[in-house]
Parts: sequence; structure tokens; C-alpha cells
Amino acid sequence: MSWSSRRQLSIVSGIFILVFIPVAIITFKSVYKAPTCFDNLRNGDEVGVDCGGSCSLLCKNQTIDPIVLWQRVFEVSPGTYNVMSMVENVNIDAGVESAPYTFELYNRENVLLASRSGTVRISPKSIMPIIETGLFTDQLTPDRVSFKFGENFVWQREVPFVPLLIVKDEILSNEDSEPRINAVLQNISLEEVEDIKVIVVVYDENDNAIGTSRTIVESISKDSNQNIIFTWPQPFKEDIARFEIIPLYESPL
Repeated sequence: MSWSSRRQLSIVSGIFILVFIPVAIITFKSVYKAPTCFDNLRNGDEVGVDCGGSCSLLCKNQTIDPIVLWQRVFEVSPGTYNVMSMVENVNIDAGVESAPYTFELYNRENVLLASRSGTVRISPKSIMPIIETGLFTDQLTPDRVSFKFGENFVWQREVPFVPLLIVKDEILSNEDSEPRINAVLQNISLEEVEDIKVIVVVYDENDNAIGTSRTIVESISKDSNQNIIFTWPQPFKEDIARFEIIPLYESPL
């Protein structure tokens, strides 16, 4: 190749570089989209599509399903029942904002008598009760209760829950007529806590759950107390050996 040809090639190459590179950069910036956790693609450091890695949502294979420890049905009065399930989440840093569930009551012939569905928040590394009250069976007697979670949980990364409320001054009275439990709920934090669901579970001497109830506390101001009361219209068939009061709420911190 002659010197003039090499010079022409060099000029053309220079012009090409000066024109092509800016155009390529502009085109790349207009077309390229940085990976996000909401683009319906598996990219970046994600383990699955929009989950795992630096995303707040976790993939199904990164979590363990909640464990149903037990489920019970409790007669409140003829034809009226409360149902409850105790559930454990063994995931240390994973929770569910709204987990769907269903209770169903059946008789001995496996006929469905009543059902109730709802949603519940599942906190990381926790054992929690799920309760529904006032299921009516039209005076029919249920033989068993079924509790099931719905599908497609949306697990997300969460820090372990820090208790803000404590229960104190618990008193059981009127056990032989209309059982009554009084207690005090204390907010030990520096923030107001709202929408508190307080559940009590009553156990017999064999540590079997024989009764439950629920009350709602709208809010408790910081460093203050709230009286709570649970009552039943008739005595339990077994003697009460102990009871456990569990407040459920979201941390404002």
C-alpha cells in the first residue's frame, strides 16, 4: 500500500471514529436500561426474576414456608365458635406483608359447616396465633377445623421484629361462671403504637389449648398503659392451668 493510500485510510478511519463513537454512545444510552428489581427480567445480581440479590423481594427457593404448629376450634356458645392456628416462621430475615389464609369447619360426615378467610402479616423469626371469632354453624357441632394458607406468598427481606409492648398484671377471675382475664398492655417504646390485635390463648394442665379470644386496641401512646379484658359467656370444660396473651402489631420504628 502506498503512502497516499495509507494516509487516506488513516483520514477515513479518524473520521469514522469521530462520528461512530458519539453516535454509538448516544444510541447505547437511549436503548440501555439499568437493571432494576421491577423490570420483569432476571438481571443484575438477581437470583430469580426481580427477586434475590440486592432486591427486597426474595425468591421462593430462598425461603421456608410457614409451619402450622396446631389448629383448634373452640365453642363460645351453642352454634358459635372461635378458630385458631399457631404458626411459626423460621426465616430469620424474611416476612410476608399480607398472607392469605382460610379456616373451615367440618362435621363428622365431612360436611362443610362454616368458613372464614383473611390475611395476616408474618414477621421474621416468629411464632404467632391466627384467630377468627364468631363462626356460626346453625347449631350444628363441628368435629374438626382445617387451616390453610393461600399460594403465591410475596416474601420480602425484613429485619427481626423488636418488641415494643409488654403484658403485665394478668388476672384470671370467675373461672367457674363467666371466665374473665384482665391485664395491662404497656408501651415501652418512644413511639405511639397503633392497630394492636391482642390475642389470649387458654391452656389446660396438659398444655392443650382450650380457649381463645381477641380484642383490638386502637393505639397506645409512648411510655403508657392500656387495660385489656377478655370474657367468655360460659366456663371452660377443663380447668385453666395457664394462659398466654400475645399482642400483634407493626413496628413504627
